[in-house]
Amino acid sequence: MDSIARHHSIRLPMAADAALPLFTPLGEREWIAEWDPVFLYPEDGHTCEGMAFETVHGGVHAIWTCARWQPDRHAAKYVRVAPGSHLAVIDVACAAMGDAETEVSVAYRLTALSAAGDRYLAEITEAAFAQMIGGWRALLATRYGFG
Repeated sequence: MDSIARHHSIRLPMAADAALPLFTPLGEREWIAEWDPVFLYPEDGHTCEGMAFETVHGGVHAIWTCARWQPDRHAAKYVRVAPGSHLAVIDVACAAMGDAETEVSVAYRLTALSAAGDRYLAEITEAAFAQMIGGWRALLATRYGFG
């Protein structure tokens, strides 16, 4: 089985306090059309350590938890398991670049759980990951009207 690490950053024209909530399960529902988490705990979906939810996104069923929630530090860590495929540990950190700009760093550590997971990881090249995270910025810009 294989394991890979990927990292990419984007800049958003907003304060870090406003940026971090966009990268929560409820926040992503606002700007990713096909993102529809089913909340197991807490049922209202507010982000907290130990929360649990499920998604089907891009044809992949996954079970998630929030392993670290530090809004005062503008940081979160999520763990996602796609049964029979892979495990992902996802770190999101928002760093203020002034009053109205934030650098959002997204880091994934992906570990294959099967041959299918190895194939999935092989598709997540550095370029593909950068394109995915850059695509998030484009979706956010469209939804919230910034360039």
